[in-house]
Amino acid sequence: MATENDLGSRIAVSSSEAVLESLKKLQLDRKFTDCTIMAPTSLSEDESNLAPIKEMRIDCHRAVLASASVYFADSLKAVGTILHIRDFPAIVVEAIIDFVYTGSAEVPEQNLFTLYEAANRFGIGSLSDCCAQYLLDQAEQGEMTLFQRLDIGLRIGEPRLVQPCMEELLASESTQLAGDDVLALSEKSLRVLLLSEDLQVEESQLFKVVLRWAKARCPESVPLETFIEPYIPLVRYPLMTAIELEEDVVPYKFVPRELLLEAALALCKNPSDWDISKMQFRQRNAVFVHRWKIDWKSVRDEEEVWSDSFSFFFSGVEHRWKLLMYPNGKSAPKYLSFFLYVDPVDASPTSRFVKVIDFDFSLTDFTKRRRPQFFAKEPSTFSPETSSWGFTKFRERKLLEQPSSPFLKDGFMEFELAMKMHSVEAAP
Repeated sequence: MATENDLGSRIAVSSSEAVLESLKKLQLDRKFTDCTIMAPTSLSEDESNLAPIKEMRIDCHRAVLASASVYFADSLKAVGTILHIRDFPAIVVEAIIDFVYTGSAEVPEQNLFTLYEAANRFGIGSLSDCCAQYLLDQAEQGEMTLFQRLDIGLRIGEPRLVQPCMEELLASESTQLAGDDVLALSEKSLRVLLLSEDLQVEESQLFKVVLRWAKARCPESVPLETFIEPYIPLVRYPLMTAIELEEDVVPYKFVPRELLLEAALALCKNPSDWDISKMQFRQRNAVFVHRWKIDWKSVRDEEEVWSDSFSFFFSGVEHRWKLLMYPNGKSAPKYLSFFLYVDPVDASPTSRFVKVIDFDFSLTDFTKRRRPQFFAKEPSTFSPETSSWGFTKFRERKLLEQPSSPFLKDGFMEFELAMKMHSVEAAP
């Protein structure tokens, strides 16, 4: 036997269904409409495209829209009878209107995120909740890639989805970032990912992700440097090494000077020594790296070996250097000797000179790739005006002579010199 409460529930449900049926009939008949929504049939990604925009006309009832959404109420009050919506396509706007009238909406799968964003914009919470729940259910079915799930979680603001994805990304030791799945991230999700403090990934790798993502997403009619511009500042360049800056970042001219300057300053021991007002930024500012690969067997008995010249720009002046090596020792045969020699062209009285240099000279340990094993960092004052030698270093040869030396690979040894410039002065 039905109770009074059961009867009330059935009457309420029947009443709601009747109202929706009436609204649906009102929409289908298009009678007594008193306002119009205009929406573009498509959205162009090319802002330079001046072709006329085709719009769809949707006739509506002001009272129905206003009762469903404060956005529609205020907008129609402001503009009168015709409301132009330009940032959502007509297929999505029409679905919004359908939901207001009938309580249901249909859009192609690829428009679901746009429908979710439009529902949020127009303040139709019940529709945005439905979209979010559907997307969450899809992600939890396990048929999506890590970045597809992460993208959904970030776009709908669902921590229950984001947190497991971030944990999975960390557990993969960043190998997931090297694949093409990361290209599925939306612009919003990429921003959130780059700004995340929980993502323990090398910044050079994130820079490469941004570059690959931008190349994959950039429209043909838009220059890459224009498309990628909003994302470049989101990478933390001061956390990169000098080699990463030189090899991964500097070749791309669209990275702003001030960002590279900030990174260069972070690599210096005493940033207060910099004279920013006199600097003209070239290459990596004040961090210069040069690398040599030498066949030890061919030089071990030589009296002296000169490297080829290498140069860099600092404060608008080109500095040219050579490395002189005595493989058999100059005065002590047990030692390998190195001297940094400045080209005479830099010793002219009109040139600017480097006031303070930090030399970091290392011999590669091939068992621990790129870890300095040769010399510790030692500040050294040097001016081409007063001396042609930058520094002198010695090392026992037995490190290279011992069996299975970690400093030899296929008979080659590899040296790396990093010079960090702290200030520049004009010659008196």
